[in-house]
Amino acid sequence: MPLEKNIPDAMFISAQTGVNIDGLKEHLENELNQAVLAELMIPYTDGAIEAVAHKKCEVLEKQYKEEGTYLKVRINMEDMRHFEAYRIGE
Repeated sequence: MPLEKNIPDAMFISAQTGVNIDGLKEHLENELNQAVLAELMIPYTDGAIEAVAHKKCEVLEKQYKEEGTYLKVRINMEDMRHFEAYRIGE
């Protein structure tokens, strides 16, 4: 079975021939344009959420504060829903 049928949302490219490199660049630009900056305060009791943040976000800054771990992140707006309860500022 062709790989395209197994992974319908995948973008297939070739570094060797350059096939679909422009499409990849466009896709990445769109994803980055949908990203937002956010500040999160994650209590130490919610360490699992911090682990998720490190997987789903680009962590720009991290500080250990009295009330928990402060993270300044760049995150896709769609993924932000997982962290709304921890958002500070704004």
